[in-house]
Amino acid sequence: MEEQKEILKQMAKSGEAARLMELLNQKGSVQHAAQAAAKGDVSQLKGMIEQLMNTKDGSELIERINRKAREAGLS
Repeated sequence: MEEQKEILKQMAKSGEAARLMELLNQKGSVQHAAQAAAKGDVSQLKGMIEQLMNTKDGSELIERINRKAREAGLS
């Protein structure tokens, strides 16, 4: 469990994570969507991710992040 936490911390500091935040911020307020999700309303965050996945850059970025997560044993 601690190893997985460390891997997640490293991934959160990666260039891919920074680019993901940049792209999500273009789609709307990530902070507002995250706050709503923390209160149980994931619709805003889900919508932002769906919009992102409908772009070439976004879908490629998500695939790279998913691949790294699988390689690290997180999925």
